Amino acid sequence: MKKVGWKYCKLGDVCLTINGLWKGKKEPFIRVGVLRNANFTKDFTLDYSKTEYLDVEVRQYEKRKLETGDLIVEKSGGSDKQPVGRTVLFEAENGEYSFSNFTSVLRIKNKNLFISKYLYYNILHIYWRGDTKTMQKATTGIHNLDFDRFLDLQILVCSYNDQQQIVEYLDTTFEKIDRIKEKAEKKIEDAKGLFQAALNEKLKMREGWKEMQLDEVIIHLRTGLNPRVHFKLNTLDATGYYITVRELKGFTFEVDEKTDRINKQALLRINERSNLKVGDVLFSGTGTIGKTAIVKELPLWWNIKEGVYAMTLDSNKLYSKLLVYEFMSNRILDNIIKKASGTTVKSIPMKELIKIYIPVPPLATQQQIVSDLDALNEKTNAIEHSCRQIISECDNLKQAILKQVFE
Repeated sequence: MKKVGWKYCKLGDVCLTINGLWKGKKEPFIRVGVLRNANFTKDFTLDYSKTEYLDVEVRQYEKRKLETGDLIVEKSGGSDKQPVGRTVLFEAENGEYSFSNFTSVLRIKNKNLFISKYLYYNILHIYWRGDTKTMQKATTGIHNLDFDRFLDLQILVCSYNDQQQIVEYLDTTFEKIDRIKEKAEKKIEDAKGLFQAALNEKLKMREGWKEMQLDEVIIHLRTGLNPRVHFKLNTLDATGYYITVRELKGFTFEVDEKTDRINKQALLRINERSNLKVGDVLFSGTGTIGKTAIVKELPLWWNIKEGVYAMTLDSNKLYSKLLVYEFMSNRILDNIIKKASGTTVKSIPMKELIKIYIPVPPLATQQQIVSDLDALNEKTNAIEHSCRQIISECDNLKQAILKQVFE
């Protein structure tokens, strides 16, 4: 489409802004759905199934009731990999909805001049281009959007008819791309489901197997320390890392810029205490219960934090890799989670974990099961990798199309 006569104007000149809702304390109250950052999907839409319903002050709600076509901007939250400033379009026509204090709303001043879906696509292009990365300030781990700078963003202005054509073109094109993404995501889901079914079947109790409690196959069970309590962290000495639940990735772990770093002196002292060994199984007993990894080499340049359990197994009874697969089985993981306690954060104490029963086949059978599951797992990972590439290419294609339209 030719951009003859098109111009730019500030986002703040096109929209008025409304700050988010705080939970009120003065009656009368009204129960409404409050949309939060958690409702924002990775595809920049709203997931209404995650809506939190609250009793809020009527007078507060009257000023913050969402209207179809409103744009909700994430002004606090985000991360290093996901900058703050995500913007979604509110399209619900029924129900009582407002928005949280971590967001703000953009409402078009003159709907005879601008189409909200056009504005949404324009802002999405600006976000994907990376403009909001320079507009965020990190405080206590939370990224805050410099909203004044955000409102200064330059929006491409064209006629109402041109906006309609652009929206129709992008809606149609993106719908086709989304169908490709959905097929890829479904393929990943099916592959993982088939692997899980095979894993559950492989680990069913059979004749000649024993059923043992974990404490019968574990020689040494321990957990880590909280480095901020026991030692001073020195991030300038990037010698070691503290492994938490988030770093555990099945059979290994991965560190990144968010991983707690620890100085060499403290790391050596903690390693002496924890005495981790090659082959130890790591298990998350707090938060996301059931995540695992295996210690693969020494010397250690890392250690584990509180909530991660390390298990040294009796190798004459159970192989480490089989135990990891058993922790993945629905039956065993469900039994572990049932024994977990806690309100906000669930955890399973070590004394309860060691009471869990697991199937223990003969060692030769264990080797065969691990070999079979490794082969299946490798195929599943290959399918997922291939589909993730397709999904990534779909997102890249969307960005390229938006760039072609708005630049």
